[in-house]
Amino acid sequence: MPAAVAGGLRPEVDAISDRSPVLHEENGLWVLYWRDRHLKFHCYQFVDPSLHIQDLLDHIENGGDPIFWG
Repeated sequence: MPAAVAGGLRPEVDAISDRSPVLHEENGLWVLYWRDRHLKFHCYQFVDPSLHIQDLLDHIENGGDPIFWG
């Protein structure tokens, strides 16, 4: 699966390509982030946080948003 899964937004995430989505668990919910051209992370606003990581992975794969795939 092309999505990067991180346990947190840590320096190790810098190795991820600029377009790779990052999933982060916050208070029991999985949240999807994207990274801009200045390498800053932003919460992805077009899908709500979910209890189930697969919901977000499905959105990335089937959502058709080019932000993740360039």
